[in-house]
Amino acid sequence: MKKTVILAMSGGVDSSAALSLLIERGDIVKGVTMQNGYLSSEELSKAEQVAKKFNVDWEILSVEKEFEDKVINPFIDDYNKGLTPNPCAICNKTIKFGFLFDIMQQRYPDSFYATGHYAIITKEQDSFFIKEARDTRKDQSYFLGMIRPEILPRLIFPVGDYLKTEVIEYAKKRGIISGHVSESQDICFIQDNDYKSFLISNGIKEKKGEIIHENGELLGFHNGIFNYTIGQRRGLGISYTEKLFVKEIIPETNTIVLASLKNMHSKVLRASNLNRFITSEQIFDFSKKMLKCKVKSGSQKFDCDIKMQEGEMRVFFKDDIFAVTPGQLCVIYNDEGLIVLSGIIEKNIDQKNGTII
Repeated sequence: MKKTVILAMSGGVDSSAALSLLIERGDIVKGVTMQNGYLSSEELSKAEQVAKKFNVDWEILSVEKEFEDKVINPFIDDYNKGLTPNPCAICNKTIKFGFLFDIMQQRYPDSFYATGHYAIITKEQDSFFIKEARDTRKDQSYFLGMIRPEILPRLIFPVGDYLKTEVIEYAKKRGIISGHVSESQDICFIQDNDYKSFLISNGIKEKKGEIIHENGELLGFHNGIFNYTIGQRRGLGISYTEKLFVKEIIPETNTIVLASLKNMHSKVLRASNLNRFITSEQIFDFSKKMLKCKVKSGSQKFDCDIKMQEGEMRVFFKDDIFAVTPGQLCVIYNDEGLIVLSGIIEKNIDQKNGTII
């Protein structure tokens, strides 16, 4: 039976290939491109051209106000708090699979919703899960860890079962692209990876403060805590007898704390704003089995155990983990690559016993 599928189209190779794959399997596809205020006219034109090529209805939906409120402002606020936010995950939660999804469901109540993400939706024992993509190097399931579990039955990720190289080759054969395919930039509203200029242009002020060693020694000064993230080594402007890394950012005192490599590892983290894809009882059962945790995009998954406590979770790692970063996503997978739980990494935890300081 034919399904009506709303496809979020960026004009890039992945969403364009997703369009072709959906049509090939007989679905009725309607394209929508999200204008968040940072999509260029060239990108809009590409999306429109692909829609015309495949003769599908296509529209632009403005989400500029929602994007400003839900993504940009929290991003700036988090840097003021000494955190390192993950705006792509927040955008997925609040905009792509939040505001945009809800509008499309209101217009087309029985429709499905697709994107070009490298991830898989799978059904296991009457429950739906997000699963790692076949191409683990391009897997984007981590960034989807905060979306609402109840919408999973309506989601389709057409390219999730393909390698990126296969998608590119398929797109060339279908006449979607030709020649070299460039990688998309990490964060759509940050040009040339220049966080500093973006933050300053949006009201964050440079403020001089101390850079200290974890032993209390004054090492130098900085011009704003927003220039730093946990685990950073380059660009510190500090000369010392050994390599130093950013261990802590303290907004209350406008202080950056550095430490040697041996003191940059953790065996436990605390996460809040939990998003559960299974029940509390299932979480308890899963915690007896093999669980893995990803704490950054692109990083490996680490063996772990979890403990639920007062609406938060403690994640206990088998091995030491470098530079656990407050503000980033903590995503828990089972041994089959299914996301079972996620949350936002919090500050201030006693690394020895996992209790809040």
